[in-house]
Amino acid sequence: MTISGTVQNFHPQDENNNGDTEHFDINGVHFDYSPDTVTSGYNTPQYDGGVITGNGQILQIRYVPYETEKSGDINIIVQIDEINA
Repeated sequence: MTISGTVQNFHPQDENNNGDTEHFDINGVHFDYSPDTVTSGYNTPQYDGGVITGNGQILQIRYVPYETEKSGDINIIVQIDEINA
C-alpha cells in the first residue's frame, strides 16, 4: 500500500531505548518501529540517522499491513520518499 501526507504525532525513540518505540501517523495510518524489532522493513530511529525527523515532514510511504497474534496490526515500511513542498 502507499500513503502520502504530513507526519503527525511523531514520537522519537530515546537513544537509551527504555523499551519505547519511535512512532508517527500519516492520514490516520499508524507506523511504529524500533531497531530492536526484527523486521525486513524500515526500523532506523531519528537519533541513528533515520529518515523520519518530526512533525510536518511530508512523505510518501510504501508499506505492507501485517497482522500478528502478539502485536496486533502493524505496518511494515518498505520505502520512504520525502516530498518537497
